[in-house]
Amino acid sequence: MTTYADDTQTFPGGLIYGKLIEAARLMEGIEKGGYNQSQKFKFRGIEQLTKACAPIFKEVGIVVVPDMRRAYDAPQPDKGHRAVIEASYRFYAEDGSYVTATTVGEGVDSYDKATNKAMSAAFKYALLQTFCIGDPDDDSDNYSEPKARPAANEVNAKRWAEWETLRSELLQDDQTRDAFAEWLAGQPFKAERSISSENFETLTGHAALLLSNAEHS
Repeated sequence: MTTYADDTQTFPGGLIYGKLIEAARLMEGIEKGGYNQSQKFKFRGIEQLTKACAPIFKEVGIVVVPDMRRAYDAPQPDKGHRAVIEASYRFYAEDGSYVTATTVGEGVDSYDKATNKAMSAAFKYALLQTFCIGDPDDDSDNYSEPKARPAANEVNAKRWAEWETLRSELLQDDQTRDAFAEWLAGQPFKAERSISSENFETLTGHAALLLSNAEHS
């Protein structure tokens, strides 16, 4: 038995149980501060969660240690790579006692960040579910706003299929793929179906140029 705080409560197994309870009492709801432009929904990002939780963990004396138990990575048609990880997070107190929360995270990215996204998702939901963190306005992460009607200049299916063929050629060469990824990261748009016709021409034009340079090098 370990007596915690003002000696009015006892918790079997160590300090961590009392500290988690105290952290939960201090935790407030977190509104969905992020907005996904492509799929039109609000979300709470990992930065919001860690910004809210870190000061509380420091105050009550909790350290979180991750353990990535499993990783799965496979090509995702039209989207790059899909990664799925199973992660366990141990919430430690200073006496060495801990509680483990295990979650699964999934991430999809065109290039090398799928696993990073999966880890962020796993940690995000470990925090949300362990401390029952809700949204003060709406606690449904499944809510999505009605999708906007396609813009008049949206890329049509035929042109998008041509881009997919071009993209497949880009991915066959590591140097060309990396050069394109670096260029795309600096652009104000992404290679998504919602891209405007003007930006689409810029995208495909640069991809074609890289492929042409690679053929003549």
